[in-house]
Amino acid sequence: MLCYAIIGFVIMFICIGAVAKRKTAGTAIWCGGILAVLALAASLFAPLFLPAGTDPAQVQYVVNSLLVVAAIGANLLAGGVTAGIKA
Repeated sequence: MLCYAIIGFVIMFICIGAVAKRKTAGTAIWCGGILAVLALAASLFAPLFLPAGTDPAQVQYVVNSLLVVAAIGANLLAGGVTAGIKA
């Protein structure tokens, strides 16, 4: 059950690593969008795939962990969008 949260964080670190390596706005937009969408979908469907009888606190932990990953993805997306804007 903790595996879902760990997979989310691994995908997040891969996306952050890709953005750090390429350092372009396009990479941040794509990685942020993919990360946000995947994490939101995972947080929606994770309770369905957890074993029956799982403690509700553990279910909320997994969902909240995935929502944190989605928020980081949305931040990457927003950062990529605003990177090219000149003041």
